[in-house]
Amino acid sequence: MGPGRVGQHGLGIVMAVCQSFEVRREPVGERVRAAIVLADGPGGDPVGRLL
Repeated sequence: MGPGRVGQHGLGIVMAVCQSFEVRREPVGERVRAAIVLADGPGGDPVGRLL
């Protein structure tokens, strides 16, 4: 991702913030599944969630 690049940064952003991800080709396009960590606990403890 170069600083002069315009657009198509979505997957780069997902990869920067997720623990893991999976991409599957579909008949039209693709399906992306990512696991991220959310701070849900009262003390800000991380809790893993699959989205």
